[in-house]
Parts: sequence; C-alpha cells; structure tokens
Amino acid sequence: MAKKITDKQKEIVIAMRQTGESFKKCADAAKISESAARRIVNGEKPKRTEAEKTAEETGKENFVENAWKIINEGMELVKKRLFMAQADAGELMDIIEDVIEGRDLDDKARNKLVFILEKQAREFTVPGLKELGGIIDVMHEKQALMTGASTQNLGLTEDDRKLLKAVNGIE
Repeated sequence: MAKKITDKQKEIVIAMRQTGESFKKCADAAKISESAARRIVNGEKPKRTEAEKTAEETGKENFVENAWKIINEGMELVKKRLFMAQADAGELMDIIEDVIEGRDLDDKARNKLVFILEKQAREFTVPGLKELGGIIDVMHEKQALMTGASTQNLGLTEDDRKLLKAVNGIE
C-alpha cells in the first residue's frame, strides 16, 4: 500500500515548483516519487489501489444485486395488485349485473359491494398499477444501463413483458 503524502511534503513540492524547480528536484526534496509531485501540482487524483478498485466493483455489484431484488419485488407487487383488481372487478361486475337485472341484493352481496368500494377508495392513496409499472420500467432501464446490457434485453419473462404492457396501457 502506498504511503500517504503529508501536508509538509505537499508544501515543499508546491513551493519549489513556484520557484521554477523541476518535478524531479521537487520530488527528491520531498522524498516522494516524481509522479506524486506531478499529481500534487496538477491536482490529479492518485491511482487507485487494487483493493480500492475491488471495493468499488463489489459496491457496484451489491447495488446491482439489490436493484434487481427491488425490481423483482416490485413486479410481484404489481402482479398481486393486478390479480386482486381482477378478482374485485369480477365480483363487482356480478353485483352490477344483479342490480341491472333488477334483482335485490342480499346482505352478503351488499356487504361485498361496500367492501370492494371501500377497498378501491383506499387504493386511491397508494400508487396505481400504471405508476408502479412505470417505476419498474424505469428501474429495468437503469439496471440495464448500469450493467452495460441492452435496454431492449432486460431479462424479463414473457409474462413480465405482457404485465408491463398491460399496466402501462401499451397495445
């Protein structure tokens, strides 16, 4: 591991360069390498160590892995919400059909109608399916860009593609 350059060494290099001394003489006086003296004067960042590069790559890999987990959890949430919405819509259509045909609603049907309507009203306060689909779509694109993959090939299953298209209203 490279030794850290002290403030005193930096001062020596800067002062000597201001008097016109060569990088070699500045480096020798400060007891550092000529390339380190150049970095001090030119404001360049020191080269990263292998450990620093590995840590950065590991951080990126962890971010990518976590992003995929979030995307997959989001897809599962969208699937569950869509399934629930379809089930509610089916039951609601049955109740509406009864009302249209003039049949009286029994207590069970009335309670179910109230339940579905209350549930739908509560869902107005959380992101809708289209919004969740858009979020997932954007996350997939970002993920693909980060990994260098094509945004056209996001590793989605055919069912996932159909779901995203349905949620986003794409024909």
